Amino acid sequence: SANGTGTQIVPTGLETFSGTNTSTYVLKAMTNGASEVELTFNGNPPSGASNVITLVDNSTSLFEIMVVARRVGVSGERAAYKFSVAMYRDVGPGTTGIAGGDIKTIVAEDIAGWDAQISANTSDGALRVMVTGQADKVIKWTAFVREVKSVEP
Repeated sequence: SANGTGTQIVPTGLETFSGTNTSTYVLKAMTNGASEVELTFNGNPPSGASNVITLVDNSTSLFEIMVVARRVGVSGERAAYKFSVAMYRDVGPGTTGIAGGDIKTIVAEDIAGWDAQISANTSDGALRVMVTGQADKVIKWTAFVREVKSVEP
């Protein structure tokens, strides 16, 4: 949903498994410099686990993440990235991690210094989507995230 809250999809198969669901999220931020910024539900800096995608204990998730960027007020400066990443959380935020590695595709990148990266936030037990802009340029970043999750009953 547009506000970043997860939407559970009701399974249509013959069996229903407890603790299995899918969610969609929208994350955003603006950059005005070359420092890394984390994308969040409300575009503000992270505030604990309240505005980021947090995993629950005893879960494994597969995320598909699409990130787009565009310089505000200027044509011809844009970027797009796609990620696939499996993450897990055992018990407690500090047990959050990436299973294997992430698969990153640079779909478009007009400015080589722009970038997007994925990592695990072990303080909040969350998926971290980080972006890097460019000095003296205001860039609008948006990410659409799909998650399929399995949680121990």
